[in-house]
Amino acid sequence: MDDLRPGISIGPISLFTLVASLGMAVLAVLAISTSNAMYALSHRSATMTTEIYLADVCGQRMVAELDEVLADARTSGGDVRLAVESALPQLVAAAQAEADPLGLADESVEVQARMDGSDVVASVVTPAFRRIDMRVAVNDDGTYQIMEWKATSEADSTVAEETLWSPVG
Repeated sequence: MDDLRPGISIGPISLFTLVASLGMAVLAVLAISTSNAMYALSHRSATMTTEIYLADVCGQRMVAELDEVLADARTSGGDVRLAVESALPQLVAAAQAEADPLGLADESVEVQARMDGSDVVASVVTPAFRRIDMRVAVNDDGTYQIMEWKATSEADSTVAEETLWSPVG
């Protein structure tokens, strides 16, 4: 006796459905991976932009404070260079205060200033190593001229790189 039982056969429609399902699964994994990569990139870009503007604002505050010191020196008729040199800690403190508007004593932004002849040379470095370097020439008549204002980024070897995709297994 022949016992003919119908077996399970994979027809063309089932095979097409299987291939389509696998293709959709691969596309879903790629979409998630791409969205995670774009999120990491946009977060990094936002941090960079925020910090370069923070450094720029600190530098502008330092120049504004220098302008006030020079205005006081002009009205009092005192020695301009001596007034600026004695006000360097005040300039640094004003820029540091601009970096910490809530007054939390957060010293994560590093501000430095020094005299180089008649020029004030200063730098502002943020936690993500965005940097503003400036050189302001102080004239004998109590005026000043910005000679250099340069925004750069320093390499940071301590920050772990983000893994955008890695195979499992």
